[in-house]
Order: sequence, then C-alpha cells, then structure tokens
Amino acid sequence: AYGGAIWLENSEAVIIDCLFSGNTAVGSYSNRYGWGGAICAYNNTSLFVANSIFEHNIATGVGGGTGRGGAISTMASSNLTVSDSSFIDNETAGSAGGRGGAIYSIEGTLNAVNCFFSGSRADYGSAIQAYTATISNVTIVDANVGYNAIEITGITLNSLLINSIIRGSNTVINCPTTYSCVEGGQPGIGNFSVDPMFETGPQGDYYLSQASSGQAADSPCIDAGDPNSVLIIGTTRTDELDDT
Repeated sequence: AYGGAIWLENSEAVIIDCLFSGNTAVGSYSNRYGWGGAICAYNNTSLFVANSIFEHNIATGVGGGTGRGGAISTMASSNLTVSDSSFIDNETAGSAGGRGGAIYSIEGTLNAVNCFFSGSRADYGSAIQAYTATISNVTIVDANVGYNAIEITGITLNSLLINSIIRGSNTVINCPTTYSCVEGGQPGIGNFSVDPMFETGPQGDYYLSQASSGQAADSPCIDAGDPNSVLIIGTTRTDELDDT
C-alpha cells in the first residue's frame, strides 16, 4: 500500500496547515511493504509540508515486508522539505521490522526544519531514516528506547543534524551532528548530553526552562546552537513570548 491518505507520483505538491490522524498503509500479497502511513511520494516528486500535524499514523509490512514511514515516505528520486510541523505517535511495523517511525526517505533528499517528534516507533530510525538529510532545529523525544532516533543510509557527508535536541532514545547513526543536545552523547562540534530541562507550558511538555519566564534556572540548550545560525521566530518559553 502506498500512502494511507495521499499518494503522489511524478508531481509537485504543497501541503500547509493540515492534520493527518489515524491513517494506515498496510502491505498486501502483491506488495508486502506499507509505504507512508499518511503520505507517500514516488518517482521524482517534490513535496513541501509546513505547519501540519501527523498523529497516530501507521505503515505496516506483511509477509516478510516492512513498514516504511509511519507518517511520510518518499522514494525513487523524490525530495521532501518539512518545516514547522509535529509528528506524534507515528509508527512502522512488519515481520522484517519497521523503518522511519515518522519519516522514511530513500533515493532523494530530506530537509526537516523546526519540527517536533514524539513517540515515534520503528526498528531502524525510530523517528527518521533517510538516504541524505539536513535536519535542523528539531526536537525528538520518547522514541523507541534502545533504538536510534535518526539513521542515515546514504552518503553521510551530504547530511547534517544541527541545533537539535534528542531525548529518550538512543543516538544518531551516520549523520554528522553539531551544536545539538543528544542523550548519551554524540561526536561533533558543540554537542552535549545533559538534561535539557523541559517544562510544561500552554501547548505541551517540551518548553525549555528559563529564569526570565519564571523557572528556577535556564536550560543548557538556550543559546547553545550554532552562533552563525539565523534565529527562528517562535518560542521555547512557557510564557510564550518570542525567543530573542
């Protein structure tokens, strides 16, 4: 099965301000693989996703197949850009394991910016498995314990994880990483592994502790990103004032 909600082939698509919830892509006798619980992009497709929510989507393989991309799967020279979006409790499964609990990208490029991943489940790349990827300003929490949050399967020199937080999962495989807080540690300039000091706020449990918004101390993740990065407009504060 290809895409529990949307199937794209040899096309260009822009998806903004959408909710994808409870979609499934399940393999069959003729095709054992489930590709993209919510969206599958195939054959030179260009997909742009922004300001959207993907929750409780599942891709499942059967008869020795795998689920690939619990929320989104791209393949056959298709490229994905996703920004300002949330991925909650998406998963892949199958008798041969699942790949990319939230996002699976093969034979193309992935660019993920300012996204949130929680509760992703897969055997390979519990949140993301990709051939090449640039992943920046993302937070990944509570993915499979004992599995790797991000796996890069292609040319590692063309990939980068930067300015991000990974907590409640294992490490990052084959992806150069800089200026990120990765539980358990990760080689690279500016990386560290201390508690990011999450706080509960109006929209969830993953704001950052900040004295200026009423907490006892500042999170070590504040101002810990690449000093040459451009500030993303938004907030990590429980009082929801913009970051500065």
